[in-house]
Amino acid sequence: MHLMSLLCTLLFGSSAFADDEGLTVVVEDQRADAPDPNATSSSVTVLPIDETVSASTDLAALVESATGTTVTRLGGLGDYTSVSIRGSTARQVQVHIDGVPLNPDGIGAVNLSELPLGAFEHVEVWRGNAPASFGALPIGGVVNLVTGEQDHGRMRIDGGSLETVRLGASASAPVLPGVDALFIADAFHTDGAFEYFDDNGTVFQLFDDQHRSRLNNDTQQASFTSRLRADLGRGSIQVLETTLLREEGLPGHIQARNEAARLDTRRHLASVQLDQSLAPVQVQARARVLRRYSKYEDRTVGLDRDQHAADGALDSLGLLASAHVVRPHLVPGLTVSGRRDRYQGRDLLSDTTSARATRAHLDGALHADVVLWGERVTVTPVLAGLWLQDAQSGKTITRLEPTPRLGLLVRPHELVTLKANVGRYLRPPDFDELFGDSGAIHGNDELLPEEGLHVDVSGRVRTPTSSLGSVTLDVGHFWMVSENRIVLVQNSQRTSVPTNLGETWVQGLEAALTIDALGWVDSATTLTRTLSVNLDERDAYWQNQLPRIPLWEVSQRTSVHWDERVRLGHGWSYTDGNYWDATNWYESPPRNLHSVFLRAQPTPAWPSLEASVLNLFDRQVEVVPRNRLDPDDTGRTVQPVTDFVGYPLPGRTLLVSLSWEV
Repeated sequence: MHLMSLLCTLLFGSSAFADDEGLTVVVEDQRADAPDPNATSSSVTVLPIDETVSASTDLAALVESATGTTVTRLGGLGDYTSVSIRGSTARQVQVHIDGVPLNPDGIGAVNLSELPLGAFEHVEVWRGNAPASFGALPIGGVVNLVTGEQDHGRMRIDGGSLETVRLGASASAPVLPGVDALFIADAFHTDGAFEYFDDNGTVFQLFDDQHRSRLNNDTQQASFTSRLRADLGRGSIQVLETTLLREEGLPGHIQARNEAARLDTRRHLASVQLDQSLAPVQVQARARVLRRYSKYEDRTVGLDRDQHAADGALDSLGLLASAHVVRPHLVPGLTVSGRRDRYQGRDLLSDTTSARATRAHLDGALHADVVLWGERVTVTPVLAGLWLQDAQSGKTITRLEPTPRLGLLVRPHELVTLKANVGRYLRPPDFDELFGDSGAIHGNDELLPEEGLHVDVSGRVRTPTSSLGSVTLDVGHFWMVSENRIVLVQNSQRTSVPTNLGETWVQGLEAALTIDALGWVDSATTLTRTLSVNLDERDAYWQNQLPRIPLWEVSQRTSVHWDERVRLGHGWSYTDGNYWDATNWYESPPRNLHSVFLRAQPTPAWPSLEASVLNLFDRQVEVVPRNRLDPDDTGRTVQPVTDFVGYPLPGRTLLVSLSWEV
């Protein structure tokens, strides 16, 4: 709680604050600095953080509302969450802040609960073929969090069930002529002791079923983000810094509870970016430093029976240089990025080094936009490759791989957009997969890099904007075949071991319908159907569904408002049952969750007050077939609603939020 006290002093000592979640600010349909989905061949969804978003929405819930995304939670608000895109693993998705990567290839998955939604103006979800300007070639795609522009101050206080408290504030002001500064602070605490259903692992025995409290599930977190931007006339320079301090309990699997395991995390990211216009050449250069430190401690039996106290430090230094020439029908460009990563782990009980590794990574991409047919057709070829050198456990491995891509954009009518993409991708195993992490994952230093070929086609149709509103429909199909896909396989101790599978493929259909009706109704619906097949020839895996890829996912959000004085909203998400392991033995039940919120603000000068309820119908269990492997068994049983490898989700949760401009 010392983190909370420190941040409270900082927050209430500030004199000017800027927009937190934009609850009372009307954001136009598309900001000038946000990508236009109709002008790029890549499949991208732009999610504005505006008045349609409930104050109870966290980053994971917002990202989950984009089509093609799957969010995995290890509990409720504040617990670990990760995102996969189009059937990818979480580690195949890169997360960026203003284009600066938090997890460039080979570093690991990002915990979305570490990133407060109020720090950003909008979120971009790039599915599949992300632009070369990111300096990245992720298999799944890119989630880019944009701080945006803020011209006023704002404060926010949240409170609710499970002793949940959130304090947020931000300040924006010019500090010198042509120089502006942005500061955002956020503090979060939750006890996390929600009630859940426990069947004690006995599916056929109902007499030992009981309700328990989720102990050792508390989280304390403080984060700070600052940005300094200077106008250079024909360009700009930006300095971005973000710091995270987090401490939490690790309660473990529903059948392997732990009341002593703790994890402390510290993360610091700093970058300097220069953008310069030397017409017709546009130049960007960026330097980035990332440091992440984590300490795991459990003096009891532990989540990991071989590890009771350990820490790990990751240092990453990255550079990027990009230039493109703006011409009427041809926009050629070159992007080069490189980085060096270093990881070292220690056993704190013996004070010995448990793991040490370094990685050098160099990406190069020659790309162009070829504009044809009166700007109705754009072809985007990308000739790319990567050089990778790993040094670990006394051995050095070097790889040089081509990763070409091709995009096509066709606009036969101003209201119709057609897209197609194909690309080859590669991802090396990250350090957590090689050496283990926080007692929940055992390392495997024999892992091979993942390779994949991704293809997608999609279309968008819009209606003209009128007094009646507007409608946008997106539909698409994606297909990916991969070799050596890395999945987490659960062992008998309920911890996970990363393992390479043989050939796998994933294909699916996605659709999104957005409606703005009569100026007072907002509705967004997404649907994703994903088929996945494991082609690994081992008998236990052959033709199985891939772990943690549900067949169906649906998200629906609708809200009605009266001049933003009152807004009533409802959200619904459905995630089909999916398997925790490659053998398709452990299956989580489907999740069918509703939420509602009511916000009131009589005038813009008044504070905004909102009440919201998550998991409205308190769904903690689902009735499922008792033995799905036996077609003759028609019995049914009660199964707890769980997520990743059996982590229970909370029931009904109430939150109240108060925010105001200053």
